[in-house]
Amino acid sequence: MAPNQHSGAVVVGVDGSDHSEGAVHTAAGLAALEVRRLDVVHAPTRISGTVPHHLVETPPGGAEVAILDHARQIALGVAPGLAVSTEIARDDPRTALEHASRTARAVVVGSRGLGSVRNLLLGSVGLHVALHSRCPALVVRPVAGPGDEGPRRIVVGTSGTGTSAAAMEFAYARAALLGLSLRVVYCVDFHHGLTGMTDRDLEGLLLGRRAVTEGVAGLRTTYPDVDVDFELGRGPAVECLARASAHAGMLVVGAPPRTGIAARPVDPVTRGVVEHARCTVAVVPGSS
Repeated sequence: MAPNQHSGAVVVGVDGSDHSEGAVHTAAGLAALEVRRLDVVHAPTRISGTVPHHLVETPPGGAEVAILDHARQIALGVAPGLAVSTEIARDDPRTALEHASRTARAVVVGSRGLGSVRNLLLGSVGLHVALHSRCPALVVRPVAGPGDEGPRRIVVGTSGTGTSAAAMEFAYARAALLGLSLRVVYCVDFHHGLTGMTDRDLEGLLLGRRAVTEGVAGLRTTYPDVDVDFELGRGPAVECLARASAHAGMLVVGAPPRTGIAARPVDPVTRGVVEHARCTVAVVPGSS
């Protein structure tokens, strides 16, 4: 390990496609900001898409090496001097990246689309990693078009519970590192509008808002330079957060802790946000 380099690498899965190149850009930037090693992982079965045509004629094994070398050059272009390691994984890519997440700081994967994507468009590996990673998982989406590449705020969805505490910490730290503003979104589904809410509904709304405010108080002290505002989002959580993501650079959401061997049920809100958000999504599992 290099001097001052933190333990816990940033891991990025690549397959040689354009959207995995975007993942390398994001992963390299994160690794450089946090002074961590970047681990580039490629599985011969490919994470998604196909091997680019200019690599098809390379000798057996040459395509894999070329993909990793290209990813390394992209990473070093983003952050010259960055410590970069490469690996050809022999496991299924989902297994390889999920295993890597047990000791990583973050796992980064690319996606093929921008907003309102479905499982096949996002890719089974990207969705699997987002929903099962033991560490924060970033699903990187391309910017919408020219003029949309500038700095954009970080948005974090919160329920005011312990599940979202780790997501709040990640969002604040990311905003502080990048010098971006932060928006905290608390979603409430008003089935019949405000006039149809019962006293119990109103009490739950007030308690939830109080929990969010109290949870942010300590982080405001830790990250005093982060400009933060709050938004009460109306409607189902997935729709609410998808709307909030339209003008965000990253949407951060929490997920239940992922420990032990037994598989846990997938949180439908987390899955829906990963599928429908219009920007890069960071899924941050809570601590056990």
